[in-house]
This record gives sequence, C-alpha cells and structure tokens, in this order.
Amino acid sequence: MNLRIAKACTYVMLALVCLTLVLGGVAQAAPPPDWDGSRGTWEDLNRLPSGQSGAGVYLSWDDPSRGLNPPAIPIVGGLKSFSWSILEPGYDDGYDWTEVDAFITEEAAGGKKAAISFAVYNGRPWSGQDPALYGIRIPSWVWGRDSGARLYNTYTNDGWYVLNYLNETYLTEYEEFVNAFAQHLVDNPTLAANVPWVNITTGLLTETQPAANDGVNDGDNYYYHNIANWTSEEWVGYVNRVTDFYHSAFSSRGLPITLLLNMVPQFKGGYGGKSEREIWSDHAAELGVGLRNSGLRVDRTSNWIYSPLEKWCDPDPSSGLSAAPIGWEFYLHWTESESDLYWTVLCGLDKHPDHFAWTNDSQGWALQEPTYQPHFRLANKYSGVTRDTTPSVWVVLRERYSVWGGEIGNHNFWLWQDDSVPGGVTVPATNVQSFYYSYTGLTYYPTEYDSRIDPDPGNRAREGRYCRRTDQGTGNRYMYFNIDDRYKPGETEATFTVTYFDKGTDQWRLEYDAISNAYKVAATITKSNTNTWVTTSPITVYDARLNNNQSGGAYGGVDFRINSMNDGAYDEYIHIVHVTKGSGGTPTHDIPLSAENANLISLPLTPGDTSLEVVFEDIWTQFEKAYAYNAATGTWTSYEKGEPYGNDLTSVNEEMGLWVYVNSGCTLQASGSEPSSTAIPLYSSNANLVSWPSLDTRSVESALSGIWGQFEKAYAYNAATGTWTSYEKGEPYGNDLTQFEPGRGYWIYVNANCTWTISN
Repeated sequence: MNLRIAKACTYVMLALVCLTLVLGGVAQAAPPPDWDGSRGTWEDLNRLPSGQSGAGVYLSWDDPSRGLNPPAIPIVGGLKSFSWSILEPGYDDGYDWTEVDAFITEEAAGGKKAAISFAVYNGRPWSGQDPALYGIRIPSWVWGRDSGARLYNTYTNDGWYVLNYLNETYLTEYEEFVNAFAQHLVDNPTLAANVPWVNITTGLLTETQPAANDGVNDGDNYYYHNIANWTSEEWVGYVNRVTDFYHSAFSSRGLPITLLLNMVPQFKGGYGGKSEREIWSDHAAELGVGLRNSGLRVDRTSNWIYSPLEKWCDPDPSSGLSAAPIGWEFYLHWTESESDLYWTVLCGLDKHPDHFAWTNDSQGWALQEPTYQPHFRLANKYSGVTRDTTPSVWVVLRERYSVWGGEIGNHNFWLWQDDSVPGGVTVPATNVQSFYYSYTGLTYYPTEYDSRIDPDPGNRAREGRYCRRTDQGTGNRYMYFNIDDRYKPGETEATFTVTYFDKGTDQWRLEYDAISNAYKVAATITKSNTNTWVTTSPITVYDARLNNNQSGGAYGGVDFRINSMNDGAYDEYIHIVHVTKGSGGTPTHDIPLSAENANLISLPLTPGDTSLEVVFEDIWTQFEKAYAYNAATGTWTSYEKGEPYGNDLTSVNEEMGLWVYVNSGCTLQASGSEPSSTAIPLYSSNANLVSWPSLDTRSVESALSGIWGQFEKAYAYNAATGTWTSYEKGEPYGNDLTQFEPGRGYWIYVNANCTWTISN
C-alpha cells in the first residue's frame, strides 16, 4: 500500500473515533414536494433533507483552529474549498481525503457543520497572494496523460497555462473524482452526517465562468473568448454536464446532502433568447440541485443577477415548478456599514434561502462585532424554515433607489403589503440624502427625501434607509397586508409587531380580520414624538380569522391593516411588520397590583370559573380583600380572606369593577375568553362601578359612543401612583382620562338609565 495512503487511513480512523462522539447518524432523503394549488399561495422549498440540520450562515475559508464557534459567533458552519490536485495527488485513484476529513472533524468539534467545495482552476494570483494556491488545481498526472487538459495562453505568451474545461480526459477524471468523494461519504456515515451541502464547482474559483475580466485575469478571459473562441453553447453544455455528474454521484448513492450550483457569473451571455445563467439554473433546479448566487448585495440590480434564482426560490404552484434549495455568498468588502449588512440579509431572506456564506472575514471581525452580530443571527433564524417552522411571517416596507439598480418593491417573507386596495396606496420614503457607492464609484441622490424621517442628519437609522408611509393627504389613510393562506390556516391566535417612526403625538390602529368583525381593533398606538424608530410590544389576539375578509386587493381581500386615523399632521412611517400565528390557546391578561393602595381593576376576559377563590387563586397568598358596588341597589358586597362570616362577594365576572387589596405587590393573570359583546346596565341614581370587558384599548369617546347622550363623567384610579384621572363631558380642559384600558375598573356617571354595550 502507498505509504501516504496508509497514513491517511490511520488519520481517518482516528478522526472517525473522535467524530462519533459528537455526531449522529445519516438522515433519510427528503420527501417530494406537496403541491395543492391553493389560490395566492406558494409551495415550501425543498430544503435540507429530513433529519439534517445546518441551515444558516457559514464562514467561507473557515480555519477551525481560530475557534470562531457558536454560540458566541453567529454561524452554523464553515465552508472550505480543497484543490483536487491535493486530494488525488500522485496517480489516478490515489485518493487522500485526509485534509477533508480533518476539516469535517474539527468543525464538528467546534459545534459546526462543514460545507465542502473543490477547486479546479483559481486563475492568476492577486498582489500579495500565495502563487501556490492559484493556477490549475487539477492533478498534474491528468495533463501528463493528456496534454490537451491544459492550454497555453498564446495571447499573454508569458508561460501561463489555463485549464481546458472542455477536454474529455479532464471531464472523465473529474467525474470519477466526484463519484469517489460521494462514495467516501457513504463509507463514512459519521462524516457524511456533518456535511449539509456541497458546492458544485465548474469554473474559476468554483464559479460558472472560465476566467474573469477583473484586471488580473483579463488576458485569460480574452484567450477563452477570442483565441480558443469557445461558444456560449459549449460553455453551458460543460456547466450542465458537471451538474449532471455531481447530481448522479450523490443521488445514486442516496446521500442526503444538498448540492448547490454556483450559478453566477456568465461567460458570453447566452443564446436562444435566454441568458447562460437562466439556462444552467433551470437545468440544475429541474434536477433538484440548489442554486447558489455568489453576488448578494443590497441595492444590486436584480433583473439579470437574481431573477434566475428567484424563479426557483418560491414558485407559484400554477407554474408547475418545484422549489430548489437556495444559497447566497455575501461579502465583508461589499458591506460598507452595519446598515448595508442588515439590508443585505433582508434582501437574501426574501428569497427563502437555506444558506448564507460570509466571505473575506477570515479573522471573524464582523462576526464578533456586537452591532453586526444581530444581523447574522437574523439570517440564521429565518434560513431553511418553511411555513410550518418559521418563527413569523414578515414584510419589510421599501422601494429601490431609482437612481441605480436594486429590486423593485418590498422584501416579503410569506407576508405582503398590498397597494392595490382602495385607500391603501403607500408612498416610499428614505432618510438618505445622498450616498457613495464604492461598487460603482459614484454618489447617488435618491429621488425622494422626506425631511420628516430622522430629521437629525446624525440619526440616519437603518430602519429609515427605506420605508413606506400612509398618504392621508390623498385619502390613503390605510396600509393593507395579506398573509400567505397556507401559513397555519385556521389558527385563531395571532401576534403582531410593527416597527414605526415615532413622530407626532397622534394615534394609529392595527385592525385585523377577526371571527366576528373583519375590522376589529387589535391595538391603538399613541405616539410619543421621540423621533426614533419604535417597535410595538407584541400585540396578541385570540379570535383571528385572517381569511382575506377585509375588502379589496389583488386577491379580492386582505387580512389586516394599519389605520392612520386622520387624527394628526403626520402619516405613519412603517419599516417592518411581523405576524406569528399560534394554537389559539386561552387568552390571558396581566393586571399589576400594588400593596401601597387599593387597586381599581376589572376582568377583561370571561373567566371559565367565576368563583372569587378561583379567579384570585394564583395570588391567594397576597390577596386580602375585594369590594364590588351594585348601582341598582346602592349597596356594596365584599370578600375578606380569613373572615368566616359576611363574605357576600363570592362570584366575580367581566361586567364588574372591583376594589382589590393585596399585602405585597404582585400580578394577577386574568384568563378566559374574550367576550364578543357585553351589556352593562348603568343607573343615574348612583355612580356605576364598572369594568372594561375587552383586550382593546380605546379612547373615551370611542368606548362610550353608544351612550354619549347619557354619559356625564368617568373616573379611574392608578394604585401605583395613588392618583385619580377623570373625563367630564363638555369640559374643554383638565380631562386626563383619555382611554379605557384592559384590566382597569372605572366609575361612570350617567344622566339617565341606559345600557352600555361593548363589542369586541
């Protein structure tokens, strides 16, 4: 046995012993896609095979010895390219997988997956680069057997050889090499379990061009184009042939490993009315091979760079296409700011990817930078998810800068904002006055600059780099949204969050399609004029229908809207909206209780058991006593813990206001169902101690609109501060009670007997 091979076997056996301690077995193949053709929906991607993990951010050219490992570093794995010439160095079939196996083993020890790529030609070295890593990376015995496997560049005539990708000997041996690697993984399942994806290498630096027009390889690029005079058809045929034998090598062995074709850049452009990129992307995706775009950047032109990939990332079921796995390469040297990274990640997530490969950050500077890390974690969070597993669906409100490149419209993650609904036409806006783009070397001036966003030039927050706003001045006070119909259909629990620009002191509402009301108010947000971007607290509802019952839109109906209410000088500027649907469990609401003062509260939900002991069971050790007042009879009822007699307040419900005393501060968690409608009788002979039986917050005028003719005044008490607030109708000043809130009780006075009906 060859001594090097014998040593390699020893190393591999030792590696396998170590690796067995940290890795599991081989996963099974992925099930076929399940299309159902529903209206307005998109099929989930054919993502990582069942049982495989590893979706997220990878560090390109990772060196495991640097210790850039999760969870401190927000990556899930490393990507490394290995020269074929090192792995089959001395003779045909003389494989030495030592370096590959060691990389997989070391990555596993650091809690990372190992993505693999092979190099066949790396072109000419750049200034300061090690020449030994460049040039032809296939074994020398290949061109020793067939001198035509390499071509002397007669254009530069400087002693440089380029790879003859079209040479049959090279292609035959390359296919044999790929099959040998696939078999090596089959023979070593513990290793295979830690390899989630393999990059299909075709051309220069693993990409889909023979050489680049980049200032260093220009002469080689000219040679391929004009001296060798290869045609576009010849080059596409080569790329497709390589794709075919990678696919055959892995699929024939049942390896549950994703293959990704580096589907950019191009050679000569295309033929037959299609670009080369489109032709070989279609060919790969039709086989189930994934597409990896090596040029992700915010604002980059989309129609010719991203379109071939977008066709396969989330196809409409009516197209008959099955979704393909998606990968991105993005770069430190193209990230000129933290904002660039954030928007680049959002642009990539819009295509529902499985993988990101972070490049040119060999020391992990950006991966360790605290302001950058959240954006890598964002990429990890939403990579490789389906509609069934995504943490949320979301839409980022934006429009491209029309001055140069960029994709048109919002970034969507199974949630869309719809400008086609009457009254819901939005306006794109930005806080950028001008920007220098190093990729083109030019300064750009966005066509719309709205000085009301981030008016301080030193506060150009990333959220305002792009956004959209309502347009009340033209009758467009709404912003409408539609959720993919197959995102947890039938679930009635939904949580919304909205990131908005806090300008002005007016209000806006989130109104959703509820079971009983297509325009039910989920929350009313009062702005505080901080001139900053603010994210709402989670807004959870338990009666969500979200079945396109708000009228209008491209599909005849939408799911929810933002209502700017025409109540102030400012429109609503929105950055991002998230929706998470849940199982529709029992609603709850937390009511803080103070030991310093009596607490004037009410139950916003109908309790399943109205017994006082059950309602206050969770805080029974803090509970002391409670009082209720009956305005019809002018009498009080009470319950005092520990008193054996006289406790006539034994049952409480969502119609009652309650005075509650506790011996230490605590939180009462009210639970039950939200009443669809509550009718509370009010009497003019006495003050009425009443509840607010709703999870909504509404203005006094809105809450009491049904009895406005009888209403006189209302009072609320804040136990935390020991202060009263009030609203007296007809008084122009001093009304500091502005809204009714869940969990609080109120004293209400009326001038005639009436019934106050609160509908949810």
